[in-house]
Amino acid sequence: MRSNARLGRVAVAGALTAAPLGVGAVRLWGSGGAMVLAGIVYAICALVTLRLPHPRVRTEPKPLGRRGRIPILTGPALGATGMRAATGFILFLSAFAIRREGFPSTWFAAMAISAALGGFLADLLAPRLPETLREEFIVVGCTVAAGLGAFFAFQAFSLPVLAIFALTAGAATELGRLAFQSLMQAHAPEGALGRVFVRYEVMFQLAWVAGALGPAMLPIDFKDGMLIMAGFYLALAGAWAVRFFRGRQESLGASPQVP
Repeated sequence: MRSNARLGRVAVAGALTAAPLGVGAVRLWGSGGAMVLAGIVYAICALVTLRLPHPRVRTEPKPLGRRGRIPILTGPALGATGMRAATGFILFLSAFAIRREGFPSTWFAAMAISAALGGFLADLLAPRLPETLREEFIVVGCTVAAGLGAFFAFQAFSLPVLAIFALTAGAATELGRLAFQSLMQAHAPEGALGRVFVRYEVMFQLAWVAGALGPAMLPIDFKDGMLIMAGFYLALAGAWAVRFFRGRQESLGASPQVP
């Protein structure tokens, strides 16, 4: 998680550095100039990526299912998928409901900034977590924290509370992402990390789109949307907990008895 969190901090620093350059390109050459500049940067990054070393590390054989599926990641993937779907739901709920219900546009800006700040704080917090803390428990803990934050936002509906919820949800989503990436890197067989990453990242992106479809197609009330999110987060954590403890009981039942 430490290396992944460091990459997250580097990404934030890169975005802050590139933002003034993008604004300058728009003012000098318009939006087309900014797109050309972005394309040049992407091309340079692709060339640099091709020069990365490919170390060969001998590891024990690990199970790999069809299309990059890893059975042991099913539970954590459930939590990470749900959190990605919740992110899409919250984003589109805020964008559509705030405008439809007459709330100031500053509400959306405050929630977006708070969510981004929460993600950055998660990148700072992740390296300081105890090494004995399992990544699976980080995923479910983040889900529970986001659910409690959504329920609190429903009960005390105001801009400061919504900003705190966005901060919590942003941090929880980023911590969950870092934890799942750490699990994926630990359990993926040598040479198959790219296939495993593509499988789960595609699944997460589809979950984001599915979560965004609800508030985009249905006139969901802003406050009711917070209650939906609270129930969804807590149900997700409950489903993961049931699966985890059921798996432990099955493994204990399958273990040989000592005479």
